[in-house]
Amino acid sequence: AAVLLPKHKSPPVTAAAMKTAAGAFAYLPVCQTGNIRQTLEMLKEKGFWVVGADMDGESLYYDANLKGPLVIVMGAEGKGVSPLTRKMCDFCVRIPMKGKVSSLNVSVAAALLIYEAAKQRDKS
Repeated sequence: AAVLLPKHKSPPVTAAAMKTAAGAFAYLPVCQTGNIRQTLEMLKEKGFWVVGADMDGESLYYDANLKGPLVIVMGAEGKGVSPLTRKMCDFCVRIPMKGKVSSLNVSVAAALLIYEAAKQRDKS
């Protein structure tokens, strides 16, 4: 497991961010890339499935197969996954929302998807 961040258009990894992560930085590599598209292509060539989190995703996150080698793409809060990056995804999933709130904070959405992937892997 690792966290992949774009070099551009993402906030820097600061001491405050590391503290907020509650020690996860000690166990989880954080990598930056100058070209997300090329990086996703390389990961796909190595056997990873690329799944995007999108409000218009074709399936619910808990119905999708998240068991294999996986890259979970999270978009920017407000804008979501860019159209170019969405095209790189093998499929997109959505998190069902109720009431007047249409989306979650990106960290909460990522936590739900990572938890679901871990749960599915534990069952197999």
